[in-house]
Amino acid sequence: MKTVRLLSKFLSIAVTLAALVAVGADLGFARKQPVEIIMKGLNFHVKTGGVKDTTRPGFTLTAGEVTEVTVINDDSMAHSFMSPLFEKTDVTISGEATAVSHNGVSGYRLEPGNRITFRFKPPVNEAFDSGYDVFWCDIHGKRNMRGEVLIVDTRVGVGGF
Repeated sequence: MKTVRLLSKFLSIAVTLAALVAVGADLGFARKQPVEIIMKGLNFHVKTGGVKDTTRPGFTLTAGEVTEVTVINDDSMAHSFMSPLFEKTDVTISGEATAVSHNGVSGYRLEPGNRITFRFKPPVNEAFDSGYDVFWCDIHGKRNMRGEVLIVDTRVGVGGF
């Protein structure tokens, strides 16, 4: 009889923990998926969570949360990764790239085979609005090689639900 009660308690705790994990994932507490951008040809190929998205070169970030984005030049020619976002937040980089600036926008030039990882907190918009930014290859031009970044603000203010 004691074994049945202990098993019942154990199952009850296990079900409760599973429910809390599921609720936490729904509220955005789940582990963030890595963002990887591969430059090849005249394209940015974005991978989130290890899945390559070939339909559009864009991704979503959460405002105010530490984020890592890795950019890889998997090509035989140099590419750059430019974005106004670099002017809006402090960025820590690791990898091999050359800092560049053009028309007041910062970015990094990557030689063939090089990679760079950016670590930063996307800026929080005090109006609780989401933000939008772009990135492009300054070498090959915005018309030929560009992508989009959506910065989502998930904070809950007074009266939020």
